[in-house]
Amino acid sequence: TVTHLHTFADSGGWLTDTTVTAGIHVPNFGTIPIACARTDTIKTQTEQGLDNVLRSNEFFWGYSKRLSDPCAVGIQARFLTSDIQEETTESVVPFPARLETTLLWSIDFNVGVRWAYDSNWSIGALAGTGWGKANTDVSNIFPLQNLTPPPPTIPANTPLFSFDDSFRPWLVRLGGGFT
Repeated sequence: TVTHLHTFADSGGWLTDTTVTAGIHVPNFGTIPIACARTDTIKTQTEQGLDNVLRSNEFFWGYSKRLSDPCAVGIQARFLTSDIQEETTESVVPFPARLETTLLWSIDFNVGVRWAYDSNWSIGALAGTGWGKANTDVSNIFPLQNLTPPPPTIPANTPLFSFDDSFRPWLVRLGGGFT
């Protein structure tokens, strides 16, 4: 299945999302779902005057199998990469007009089980973990004048600072269903 979304914003920007999904069922083996999604925002601006750009790619792979009539299990892996750019031309002390660029990647794994109590009731559990890294670079958009003598000019697009962050999410969910 291919799905494409194209949405216009009041500010004149737009968002596109394209998703491709497929499921391969192999008798006596199980089902292998795969999907990928691409999201882009172009020329979007916030109410505060920030220009934002998002480019994101997600890839999903999974496997599920019905072990018996009431019991099914599944696993899933997801890989995400994103490039986020946020720009402002408003100088806010102590930050000059700047461009912030964040590069992000993460990978997640989930495993789940479902048990059908009867034809109407089922319960399920899901557990997952992942890890990822983000790097943000901040640079000036316009040349900067240093206020201390001698007053050298800092050229445009000079990196002002950079920081890295890593994260590790954990997930546990329990649920029930009625049909």
